[in-house]
Parts: sequence; C-alpha cells; structure tokens
Amino acid sequence: MRKSILLLVGLCLSLSFISSAQFEVYVTSGNGPSASSVKKFDATGNYLGDFIAPGASPLNWPQDILFIENNTIALVSGLNNNAIFRYDGSTGALIDTFAANISGPTRMKIGADGYLYALEWNGGARVMRYDLQGNFMDTFTNIAVNNSIGLDWDSAGNLYVSSYNENAVYRFDPNGNYMDTPISSGLSGPTTIWFDATGDLYVCNWNGNFVKRFDTSFVEQSNNFGTISKPEGFVEMANGDLLLGSGGPSSSVRRYDALGNFIASFATGNGLANPNAIYIKQSQADLDERSVDSPRVYPTIGTRFYIHGLLKSNREEIILTGINGQWTKQIELKEGNYFDADDLSDGVYFVSIDGGQPQRITVKK
Repeated sequence: MRKSILLLVGLCLSLSFISSAQFEVYVTSGNGPSASSVKKFDATGNYLGDFIAPGASPLNWPQDILFIENNTIALVSGLNNNAIFRYDGSTGALIDTFAANISGPTRMKIGADGYLYALEWNGGARVMRYDLQGNFMDTFTNIAVNNSIGLDWDSAGNLYVSSYNENAVYRFDPNGNYMDTPISSGLSGPTTIWFDATGDLYVCNWNGNFVKRFDTSFVEQSNNFGTISKPEGFVEMANGDLLLGSGGPSSSVRRYDALGNFIASFATGNGLANPNAIYIKQSQADLDERSVDSPRVYPTIGTRFYIHGLLKSNREEIILTGINGQWTKQIELKEGNYFDADDLSDGVYFVSIDGGQPQRITVKK
C-alpha cells in the first residue's frame, strides 16, 4: 500500500520545538571487561546512571551502540568480545548475542537498505552486513580495511571507511566494490567520520587530537574544532549542534555548534572513560505518543530517502511536521518506504515525523 506523506521542510530550527522534544544520550565507556559500560545522560548532560553497568555483562571494550525495534532493543559492539550483543532497550539487561561471526566489531550503522553494516577491526577486516534480527547477510566489501573504525555514506551512496593504523579513508561503491583511497595523508589515527550537510567529510584523529575537514574533492579545509583530546564518537543534535567524545585523562563529551565552535562540556565524570560512541534516543514517553515506531530517514544525503522503522498497522497516512513552516509539499511514500526529492533544490532540510525529533537531510543531485 502506498502511504501519503505531508512533507513540511525548512532551513532553520525552532528552539521552541527542540525544547518540547524529550531524549536521552547514551555513551559507551571503558576499555576492559571490568570497566566497560554504557552511561546515560539527559538532554542537558545530567547523568542518569549506567544503562549497562561495569561488569554487569560480558561486554569488553564497547565501540558502538544503537537502538532498534522501537527502541526496545539496544545493540552494542564489543571489540574484545568478537561479538555484537543484544540488550533490553529499557533496562540494559543482556538478552543474547546478536552476531558472533565478526572479528573485533567497531562501528555500526543501518544503511538505506535497512541492513546493519558493521566494521571489523581484525580478521578479514571487511564490512559485514546483517538483518536486524542478527542473521548474517553477507560480507559487503571486497577488500580488507585494516583496523576500520569509522563509516559513512556520501550523496551517491558510496561507502567510506576509515583505517586507524593506515591513516587513510577508503571508498567503496554502493555494491561494496573498492573504488579508491581518497584520503591517504595528513591523518593520525582516524576514527569516527561523517559527512555534513554540504557534503564535506569530517575525520576525527585519535592520535593527533584534532578533527580534519575535507571538501567534496578531498582537499583539506579549515575548521573551528581546534584541539580535542583523542576525539572519537559523534552525533548531531536536532538543532544542528554536535556532540563529540573526548578521551584521554579527562574523558568527556563535548558540545559544539554546527561550525565546530566549542560551546561547553556536555557530560563528564561519573566514571566516564574513553567515550567512543554517542547515541541520541527519544524517551519512551515521547515515543508512546507518536503514531510511528521510532522512524529514521536514510541516507541523510542524496535524492532518495528511505523511512526505516516499523509503521503501525492502523495508520495509512504519515504526517511529517516541518521545522519553521515556510512551505509544504504533498508527496507519496512509495513501496519500499522511500520518497524521492528530485524536484527539491539542493540544500539542507529538516524533517520530523508525527511531531518527532527532526532529522536533517541534504538534497544533493
């Protein structure tokens, strides 16, 4: 069945809208079996306790966390476990092992096809692909990227993977075939990578204590981040601010504006150590009021955007609520849960679903 969508988009974010959204921030912590944990903070950085307490599960050096199935399930990759674990999304209690046939899993992301993409630090060092029930689908990439620890997609659907020890960023086409290594110099222990709204690529450098920015031709550009001790872990907030993890002796999560200007320390102390993954999750109270189950838009750059997330069966219409109400456009969600934005001008748009936390997309042809 085709579902009609009302897409209401704008180029600025309403602060009053943000204040109504409720969310929690989850941060991985620690690098050993007795210290590994996931800590929880509120929207302003106040500590809410341990989601996964140190020593409470077999978790050994967590590398990433994400929530699926309407936030009822949390997936956490354990570098030294050679496994991805599945936890109760509310209590943090261990359920089982989501995936075990992976050697040193690091970063995880859900792609436009709805599959989980997970990096391998060791072993074959490939990008592994799973369905969201934990069934192994395939080895997605055709060559190894040793010590891979960062991934993101560009507007063409090409996959980028960072190599920590090789100080490089690899590029693969949408089918997982190696294309080239567009960045192979000037890096120092690259970890987390992400594309911004303009298509520029940012690379955290754990050994170098800096973030580098590259334009679409992979020419290095200036940025405002300055010195950050052991940067790793990144998430974008609804208003465009960025949260970055900072390791070292004084581990913290730091808040920056969209241009990379430091605002304040978002979270610190409470046993936080080596924060290398950050995830923003809507509160369950917020989700219970919504008509769709934690939908997400993938990818964030391009012209075709998928709505990932289980739609409630009694809804035929999805209302996407805009940011500032400058204009509206009626479109249809096609079979496969996607919409095309070919007729929109290139630029940044914010999309929210049923009044949920807005998600930024960039239309780029």
